Amino acid sequence: MIDLPPHLVRGLRLNTALSQRHAERGQAFDPWPVIKLFNPAGAATWIATELHEDGDALFGLADLGFGCPELGRCCPTVNQFGMPN
Repeated sequence: MIDLPPHLVRGLRLNTALSQRHAERGQAFDPWPVIKLFNPAGAATWIATELHEDGDALFGLADLGFGCPELGRCCPTVNQFGMPN
């Protein structure tokens, strides 16, 4: 489980619920970013918009500093950010 302040968890979970609701209706949904994480020793940045139901995986935009940002999941508790826990 990711240790985040309650107000950030609420924002991430709200985006998750709205995203699922829009998907069921076949509508597009562009959520607001809730968290910006970065690697102070490098160029990598993650912008999280959703928290998955397991409470461990974030969904959002990842830019590892190579000029090719992509959408996807990341799990900071299993050190997929490339930084020490």
